[in-house]
Amino acid sequence: MAQLLDLPTEILLKIISNLAAHNQPDSLDHVPFYCWVEALMEQDEEAQEQITWLRPVSASCRRLYDVCFRALYSYIPLDWSSSGAPSMRLLQALGNDQSPLVHVRCLHIDVKSCSALGFYKVFWLPNVRIVSLRRFTNRQALGWDGHDHVGTSPVEVLRLIECGAHEEALAEVLSWPKALKELWYDIEQAYWDGHYWSGYRPGPAAYQFTCAAVERAMKSQANSLERLVLTRQRRPYQGLGYSFPINLSDFTRLRRLSIYHVFLVGRYCGDGELLRKQLPRSLNELEVFFDDGGTDFLKGATLPNQQVWLLGMLENIKRGKNTDSGTPESSLERLRIVSMEWPSFRSPFADPPLDGSDAGEHGNESEPDFVYDVTRGTSHPESIWKPPLRLMRGFIEAGVSFSVFLHQKRRYRYVMEGHQGFKHNWEDSWTGRYLDGKALSHYYGIGQNIY
Repeated sequence: MAQLLDLPTEILLKIISNLAAHNQPDSLDHVPFYCWVEALMEQDEEAQEQITWLRPVSASCRRLYDVCFRALYSYIPLDWSSSGAPSMRLLQALGNDQSPLVHVRCLHIDVKSCSALGFYKVFWLPNVRIVSLRRFTNRQALGWDGHDHVGTSPVEVLRLIECGAHEEALAEVLSWPKALKELWYDIEQAYWDGHYWSGYRPGPAAYQFTCAAVERAMKSQANSLERLVLTRQRRPYQGLGYSFPINLSDFTRLRRLSIYHVFLVGRYCGDGELLRKQLPRSLNELEVFFDDGGTDFLKGATLPNQQVWLLGMLENIKRGKNTDSGTPESSLERLRIVSMEWPSFRSPFADPPLDGSDAGEHGNESEPDFVYDVTRGTSHPESIWKPPLRLMRGFIEAGVSFSVFLHQKRRYRYVMEGHQGFKHNWEDSWTGRYLDGKALSHYYGIGQNIY
């Protein structure tokens, strides 16, 4: 048997690369999008372990060092519990020997721990493609002349974690990439709305969070952004962050949108036509997450007499696909609804469920002429639950494949003929790892014994 060092360099490199940390742009799709921050934390922890054993291997001899060198530097993870993380050491190295930095393709930085070191410099590493910034909370643009850097960074994927940065600072960072393809934006709204006071001493003046501010900040990437993930940090603040719906109609290349309902629908909008028009024609895939347990996922955070937003939007998508001009106004093929609505005990202020969980197929008797191909649907193996027929009819008549994922075993997905469905069907095996009793009690301030 050949010894390890006797193997050709290309084989050694392949072995090391398969063992070393990887962080591809789509590697977070195996979990629900609202869990992407937690999934990234786990990924970084695994990468730290891999780097720990890979470093002594690289130091064992010159040949292995040369082989491991690229793998060691291609992915620089963030140690979430230490200011001495690899990304911190990398920033310190920016002023010294930069030859290893040519191999960096992905790195994660805790901005709050290293703001004095000039985190922004990493945007111009020659081969960097993915940058994750944690705790970027600037209220104003950076104190440097960055105008010459607009549209010059090679970064294609930007992930903002616990991001409380206000519009001016956010817009500046988003203006740097030449053509940003993906933006993962986890909003810390408390930094906008003034919930970061220390004792009885108020912090800086609060600025109300609005989706319009986010739209303006992202405007520089309107012609390149293909995927947008918009989430928010869980906080027990009442009414935090409701504004008018986000308008993405100018984002002409956007194909995938994963968004919390408070940003898509807002508190004030029940106009299905308006919601459809504020989505770009290019949009192919939409995911909506409801993080409010007292919210009926059909109605959203609305008044009882307000128009049902989802059915209204589906009706307008159907009309948009059947225009007289022959040019469809919507390209939407897939829509996934995930809701944190209350389990069997439910909130006392929540409306009765529209899913038939209390009394058979609630409301289904009103659709006697609706026929669909039952073989194209998939439910939980231990449940026969389906969404209301009026909702299923809305999806199917609009030509939209769909997945509805609620608490417990209430889940159902349906793939239209000719459609591919979602690439990752995590709901088939998902156990709610990040939606356990502890997480819900933290969000709502209730007891943990809820299941």
